[in-house]
Amino acid sequence: MRPFPNAPFLPLVASACLAAGQAPAAERFVGEAYAPDSGKLLYREVHLVDGKRQVVQYQCPDGKAFARKVLDGDANAIGPDFHFVDARSGDEEGVRSKGGVRSVYAKRGSAAEVAKPLPQKAGGVIDAGFDAYVREHWDSVGKKGDSIPFLLPARFAFYDVRLVDGDVRGGERRMTMKLDSWFAFAVPAITLVYTTADRRLRRFEGMGSIRGANGKQRTVRIEFLPQKREANVADALVDAAAADRLDGRCTI
Repeated sequence: MRPFPNAPFLPLVASACLAAGQAPAAERFVGEAYAPDSGKLLYREVHLVDGKRQVVQYQCPDGKAFARKVLDGDANAIGPDFHFVDARSGDEEGVRSKGGVRSVYAKRGSAAEVAKPLPQKAGGVIDAGFDAYVREHWDSVGKKGDSIPFLLPARFAFYDVRLVDGDVRGGERRMTMKLDSWFAFAVPAITLVYTTADRRLRRFEGMGSIRGANGKQRTVRIEFLPQKREANVADALVDAAAADRLDGRCTI
């Protein structure tokens, strides 16, 4: 979700054979990204989550994967390490830990990677950790209008974002997310819809994390349908999703 990068932040795969004797323990869910004007399916986010990492595979409508994000740590971490790569362009970004030191890095196309120390920020939220933050602060988030420090890897800095609570209707809670700064007028707001029963993201509307053919982020509507959520899928699927070749070349 850039300009709040990778929203997907959502928090947002592969097919593999279950190893003999391996107990299924992962969860799989799918987000389908549509063009808000035409309703055309642009791509899918296929998420696999187990106890130690999350893998998101971005697929063309034909099912071929073109990008991937891997987050280290459980789904409740608000500041996880992560790595995102888009094989179409060569773009990469993320946060890594080495020797007890964390750094944030970004790479655009064939240019060299740029890495800097991760800024120290109390309560700093990174990537899909935003979804964990919302669940953890469910009763208070959006009501006081407090600012949430959110990392923009491409700018190597945390920026304050603000959640504004909206209406609750039909078992869904709507929130609006926007930059909390003087230049917020230049950045479109993002709408998040959560189900009240299980606090899961149901819909995302706004600037997505995937760039179009012109190199700019696309405005999308991402639907996370309950019927496309599976519990207790094979752990082996997470490994397969993290290793699968990225060969999709769809135009988004």
